[in-house]
Amino acid sequence: GEPRGAGPAPSSSGGSASTYAPKPVAHLIGAGASPYGPGSGPPAFEEKIGVPNGVVGYLIGRGGESIARMQRQSGCRVQIQKEHEMAPGTTQRVITLQASTAEAVANCRGIIEGMVEER
Repeated sequence: GEPRGAGPAPSSSGGSASTYAPKPVAHLIGAGASPYGPGSGPPAFEEKIGVPNGVVGYLIGRGGESIARMQRQSGCRVQIQKEHEMAPGTTQRVITLQASTAEAVANCRGIIEGMVEER
């Protein structure tokens, strides 16, 4: 499981070559602004999907690792409805996907749908 793009960096290149990888969304919003920080404005694309409540723990992963990886891979922010916010009698949990591009939202939705089907 090597991360993609983590090949050996040429050490001879001058100056600013560093191992820091910028967040894919940061450059779309403006230099120095945190992608979801105050003042960055609402994300351009938002989509809500419903998943069975029983799958939510699997989507989040132990200590949140699955959801963190999903957000990194897709560049999309994932917000899962809290259990106490669910309407009484519903078994679906609403997941809100937010990103600055439609592709990021679609990628993330695909990851989630794939995980739900595996379950």
